[in-house]
Amino acid sequence: MPLSKLEKTERFHRLKDKIQEIVLKTIREKEIIHGERAVAIRVPEHLRRHTRDYDVYSKTPEEDAIEAEKELDKEFGGDFFEVVEAKHEGTYKVKSKVNELGYADFTDPGEKVRSDVIMGKRYVTLNYLKNRLKRILKDKEKEFRHAKDRDTINRIRVYEAMRKRTSLGLKRKKDLMKKQMFNLISIKKQTQMNFFKNKGMKFI
Repeated sequence: MPLSKLEKTERFHRLKDKIQEIVLKTIREKEIIHGERAVAIRVPEHLRRHTRDYDVYSKTPEEDAIEAEKELDKEFGGDFFEVVEAKHEGTYKVKSKVNELGYADFTDPGEKVRSDVIMGKRYVTLNYLKNRLKRILKDKEKEFRHAKDRDTINRIRVYEAMRKRTSLGLKRKKDLMKKQMFNLISIKKQTQMNFFKNKGMKFI
């Protein structure tokens, strides 16, 4: 017996926190995650921006969107999701039939995309993401998203500065430990030489 509209709404909102986990499970090795997820997987919590959906590069975007939609319907136990073609040509959106919100966008990048493997999934490199956002900032037709993209670039730069400081701190600590070890060895050798000298032994 099919669910009533209210029953479907109740089930959707009871299970909606699982959507991101289900979508991530369907993303295969050939696909590359980009957008805010590629930032959030790397940066500390205070530099993350909340996002509801996954942005995924794929050479077969429609097929992969349908795969995610079918897996979501299976887990929810009914026809809860659909795939629609987005405004951007070549992009397919997985959206809920209950609240009409999108939870994943699959698109063909049309170019080679550099990526890193993190926790078993491929994410665009931060350099690739920064360069892409810089191109968007030069596009006056996309001015509506410029503030958000500038913020993303700045958050990445803050993270990179933090990593650089941490790296320099580790290097200084390592150099200091080497120096301390050298000093300890030198003191030990001098102590041994003084001991043998006091015993009347000569070094050749």
